[in-house]
Amino acid sequence: MSSHKGRLLLLDLETMSLRHELAIQNHEPHPVEELYPTLIGARQPCTDILYFRRFGDTIVSIYRRHSGSSLEGWEDSLLLFATKLIR
Repeated sequence: MSSHKGRLLLLDLETMSLRHELAIQNHEPHPVEELYPTLIGARQPCTDILYFRRFGDTIVSIYRRHSGSSLEGWEDSLLLFATKLIR
């Protein structure tokens, strides 16, 4: 499950409870203002992950790469990883 802040959460569907938050290496949660410098003072954690979807045994995720504070330097990239890597 994903939150609206790009954070990834692992749910136990039998108990309908949160097991733990997942962190993808190099895409760990950081304060908003660190990822988006124009949002100074926004301290809640978020990631650069915009979207993810499972396709068989692979999870495809889109994350944003940016350079500088203007939108012109931003690009989206794909991140693929196997579900067996989730612990």
